[in-house]
Amino acid sequence: MKQIAMTYAGCLLSAALVLTTVATAAESGSETTEAVSTAWTAVPPEQVESAIVAWFEATAESPEQAAQWQAEARPTLDQLYTSADRLEAIAGTAAIASPEVAKLAEQCRTAPTEVEQLDWLDSAEVPYWLRNNLRLLVGRALVQTEHYEPALAVLQGLQPDDVFAPASLLFYRSVAEHQLVQIDEARASLKALLDAEQPLPERFSQVARLMQADLAEVEQDSLDHIARRMSDVERRLSLGEANDRAQEVERGIIESLDKMIDKLEKQQQQQQQQQQAGSQPSGEPMDDSKIAEQKGEGKVDVKDIGDNSGWGDLPPRERERVIQQIGRDFPGHYRDLMEEYLKRLATDNRDDADE
Repeated sequence: MKQIAMTYAGCLLSAALVLTTVATAAESGSETTEAVSTAWTAVPPEQVESAIVAWFEATAESPEQAAQWQAEARPTLDQLYTSADRLEAIAGTAAIASPEVAKLAEQCRTAPTEVEQLDWLDSAEVPYWLRNNLRLLVGRALVQTEHYEPALAVLQGLQPDDVFAPASLLFYRSVAEHQLVQIDEARASLKALLDAEQPLPERFSQVARLMQADLAEVEQDSLDHIARRMSDVERRLSLGEANDRAQEVERGIIESLDKMIDKLEKQQQQQQQQQQAGSQPSGEPMDDSKIAEQKGEGKVDVKDIGDNSGWGDLPPRERERVIQQIGRDFPGHYRDLMEEYLKRLATDNRDDADE
């Protein structure tokens, strides 16, 4: 399914951002946490290795088995002292002693959406640090495959001190929030990531600053804000997520369009009244050639939203009114965006009906 053309520099950034995060680039040993906490500290590789070795000793049936696991894990443990992917190293070593971890790590690499319930991580046999770092591993994989909402659900509640890769936690959480147009949350996560006096991977730093600049001027219910949410709906539909949450986003878009169109119409009415007051003699009937005051409220009926995104199949007259209104008061590419978006949703609805 083709994605709608993004019209704002920030939306273009979003596409580039996804490509950037999909790459399996090196991550330094420091990473951050949730937007709740603004301070975080890099975790020394020695601390990570000690935790893994201690878990081997506690899990193994004998000292000999623990020593065997440690010897097998040595090449991967040595990667903790390099710029290699820390989360992969943690999962790789833990997988030696746990088939469940091995399965989870493989799913994160190949099909993160197929990751089953993570309730087993709450078992007393799974240490706190391993549980949290595996949740981060899953959340990162979901972000990299553009499943932002499930990613935030997995990462919910994690703080920088909970994981061995705090910068990754804050970075990937901010990516998901940015893509879901959760403006305040993304700003807070980015601030926590960038304000900490800790070294960051260069790609984290550069992309985070781009996201921060991108969000600086976004205003609630602006056309830019609407365009971003439209892009989010397109992404959801492309992933087959025509669910209640997608419909909720669609309703929000309609409400924002209602507000914007109503505001524009009121402005036009005021301008027309001012023009009429300045040119129409008192008591003289209005000429037929003059434009009468508009009475429409610019409302879009949302009562008939069904199980699918049917609101995109607006009546032709209503659709044209919305498109003309936007094309009259904003740059032409916004009109093209709206026209393509409404047509796309109408086509999706017809395809769903045929099925």
